[in-house]
Amino acid sequence: MALINPQLQLMTKTAKSDTQKREVIDKFYNEIARRVEDAIVEQKHLLLWGEPGSSKSSIVKQVIKNHSGVTIHKNKITPVQFFEMLYHHRMNGQTLILDDCDSWYDDKDCHSTLMAATDSDEEGEVHWNANSDLLKRKGIPPNFSFKGTVIVITNKIMIERVESIKPQDIKINQLVSRMSSFCVNMPDNNWNMLTIKMWHEAGGLECFEDVNEQDQLDIIEFLDENKESIKRLSFRTVAHCVKTLRSRGKDWRFSAMFDLV
Repeated sequence: MALINPQLQLMTKTAKSDTQKREVIDKFYNEIARRVEDAIVEQKHLLLWGEPGSSKSSIVKQVIKNHSGVTIHKNKITPVQFFEMLYHHRMNGQTLILDDCDSWYDDKDCHSTLMAATDSDEEGEVHWNANSDLLKRKGIPPNFSFKGTVIVITNKIMIERVESIKPQDIKINQLVSRMSSFCVNMPDNNWNMLTIKMWHEAGGLECFEDVNEQDQLDIIEFLDENKESIKRLSFRTVAHCVKTLRSRGKDWRFSAMFDLV
């Protein structure tokens, strides 16, 4: 079983019928959307975490359609680029979303800069202590007050209490102490499959954008029939099936199972 939100765990235990489970999923995803909305509107830093393909980015993309002043950055970034990015999103009402951009975790300078920006005790004072010709050329000062909002979307496992402290655990705990933290994982493949079905019914699966209706239904049926054998069902699993369908044609099911079990 995946690490899941404690409240969700309680809710899933009492949901027996398909209808009850759908109600749980609806309530849970509505709560995630409200957390993202609150982060943007009320300027609350947010840490949204979960396993790959657990719909983190999809939820956020739906919410930010109604908001301006929001920027999403993906992939790695250098410390000076991160400093510059925070500077350009330093004002009230601006939101910077780091989507699977784990430089804050992998690079100590990026991590320190993010800690400074989200530190309410220091009023978000961000400093660049080294000489930088790049910042000078762009007219960016070596220190500024960060009043914007940061939303971090990550696959890193967030654990607030650990028995044996490792360097990566310290980084995680420091970030959790500064931001509202929310886990989006579902308990198991049965719940993941129902979630995928609901997103499909609502037309929310981006990977199905250019896939005809029959192929969509075939993929959903294939995943449902094999959910007990597949290692971990997720939105990425659906996207993998779409990619395999396009490359393998009628033999896509046989090929896909080699990667999924």
